[in-house]
Amino acid sequence: TGLRMGEIRRLRWCDVEGGVVRVPAASAKSRRDQSVPLPDRLAAMLDSFKPRDAGPADAVVPEGAFPNGLTFDRDLAAAGIAKHDDQGRVVDRHALRTTMISWLAATGAHPRTMQGLARHASGSTTERYLDMRLLDFKSAVDRLPMPKSPAGKRPATETATWDRTGRARG
Repeated sequence: TGLRMGEIRRLRWCDVEGGVVRVPAASAKSRRDQSVPLPDRLAAMLDSFKPRDAGPADAVVPEGAFPNGLTFDRDLAAAGIAKHDDQGRVVDRHALRTTMISWLAATGAHPRTMQGLARHASGSTTERYLDMRLLDFKSAVDRLPMPKSPAGKRPATETATWDRTGRARG
């Protein structure tokens, strides 16, 4: 979701509706009402976990069930996930926002889309969360349009320039 830990802790069932999480001003870091769309699968999963007797003001994550740093570390160990990797990255609860923003970038999301979903006032804040090591640079360059050389002809020389459709100019 990209929600901050405090926002998740204060999330009530009345804040989750129609595939959107509403973050009330009292819970938001900016102190403004905000909302975040949920992936359809997550919205359905949340709906299936909602207790039948849950009231609108009940917490989505019940008191005592929200992981603290120690229980988060124990959950990582139980899942076989290392706290530190060989690249110096640390998995902690805050890393979940980094992962969300980095995955958005990997899907090709526009930087303003990532900023909006992270609910950052500045794009430079969003950039600090972006872990460049999670991006697939090879796939990105493989998707670049490449000029096609006519059958039987040598490819254009390195000094040629190309238009947007991949045709040689000049």
